Amino acid sequence: MPGPPRRRLPRPRPEGRRARAPHRDRAPDPAPDGLRRRTVNATPPEGAPAPPPPPSARDAVAEADTWPHWRRPGTYVDPEITRAKFDRELALFRESKDHYRRDGVVLVREAFPTLTFAFAAPHVPHRPVVFGAEIDFDNYDALPPSVRFVDPFSGEPLLGRDLPPRPLPGIPQPDVRRLWGCQRAEGPQSDLRGVGVTLNSMFQGQDDEPIFFCVPGTREYHQHPFHTGDSWFLHRGQGVGTLQHLLEQLTVHGTAPLRHYNPEFRVNVVGTTLQAHLVGLRLGVDPTALPVQ
Repeated sequence: MPGPPRRRLPRPRPEGRRARAPHRDRAPDPAPDGLRRRTVNATPPEGAPAPPPPPSARDAVAEADTWPHWRRPGTYVDPEITRAKFDRELALFRESKDHYRRDGVVLVREAFPTLTFAFAAPHVPHRPVVFGAEIDFDNYDALPPSVRFVDPFSGEPLLGRDLPPRPLPGIPQPDVRRLWGCQRAEGPQSDLRGVGVTLNSMFQGQDDEPIFFCVPGTREYHQHPFHTGDSWFLHRGQGVGTLQHLLEQLTVHGTAPLRHYNPEFRVNVVGTTLQAHLVGLRLGVDPTALPVQ
């Protein structure tokens, strides 16, 4: 029969070698120079400012959202790269500034990374200045330019409440494009409305919000929740979103279709007297001059 199991004796340690202490009794290793061990719920040193409270869920969602459009994002593109592309767009404009001036487009303010233009209607009597537009090239062209409507003289952003009911012509809706694609619509704008065709105003925004231009190639369009399927990178590098493209769109949809003035009168009857007062003078639109896309 086998005998009892042998008991393994501990091996003798060489002289001068310290015995290893158990893990629970071992002191923590010193941290390398310049580094600190991360501790949980560490107390800040005396006199140090208290850390800011963690953001709420609502604040985190608002910070991550890129909408509304007037919330300017932080600069993350190298400013030298943005400046070089900004100067290139501006140089192309200056090469054709006489052509733009004949169309009523005038550069009134230049302050990198923004350009402010005034848009007039030279083909309308008295050549009215219709609106101003501020084009922001911040983070260009990782982001498309931002286009906002402003007062061309003061530069203040225009809010929805600052605009009359029908200040400018609209961008045709798909049903209008189908109608005009088969046969050019003729007659006054009221005839189009009589058959249920509507025109979408180029001004977008609420009464208490800045007005913006919502077309492909603008930051407001591509960051809008309704256009998440039309990425800017599908248009980038194809001419859409350049300064020339934006000025052309603003002119074609904004000032080119203007043809006349629509006076608005208020009529009062006092006894046997009829009194008429001019209360407004709006620019009239020829719907047949609106572009077909």
